[in-house]
Amino acid sequence: HENIVRFFGCHKSEKHVWMVLEYLNRGSVARHIKSYGRIAESSAAFILKSITQALHYLHFNGIVHGDVKGDNILLGSKGEIKLADFGLSFCGVSNTRAGTYLWMAPEIVKKEQFGTSSDVWSLGICAIECLDGEPPFSHESPTNIIKSIKTNRKRQAQRKVSCKCQEFLDCCLETLPSARSSSETLLNVIVFVSFYKLTEIISL
Repeated sequence: HENIVRFFGCHKSEKHVWMVLEYLNRGSVARHIKSYGRIAESSAAFILKSITQALHYLHFNGIVHGDVKGDNILLGSKGEIKLADFGLSFCGVSNTRAGTYLWMAPEIVKKEQFGTSSDVWSLGICAIECLDGEPPFSHESPTNIIKSIKTNRKRQAQRKVSCKCQEFLDCCLETLPSARSSSETLLNVIVFVSFYKLTEIISL
């Protein structure tokens, strides 16, 4: 898929495995935010739509990424936006906690069964990461982060966003997995701005 980092092959030894992956020279979304600050809503819309398309492809094929976050969204010099790092991915559903706490869905923290909808939650956190420059609760202790997730403490962008953007966040960040939108449904919501400039993406 055009929004997933390409795998070219691997080499094995007795102790190690080396993978040859596509290289994107602009680094990650997280790195860009650290260097330049939060991302404009128009550019965030394009990034999120690209990753939603990648997730829809994975979910259609029964694959859960398991660690969707800014560090794993890579940027290329020609406007490419690709999902990377499948080290925690799996097929079907799981009960084993996986991912990074700040992006982790409530059902994972509660050690309940989870599947593709957990990726959708993480995508919503990525949206806030792009818009605010950091995910919610990022300055709190790990204990408080876990408590906030378990008690369903509300997550929302701190900056003012468009109605369509807020709709996208609401669709992703439903506490109940069954109430959360699918990646396929999100593709009809994701265009929360009328226009975006490809030059903005290339300049990231």
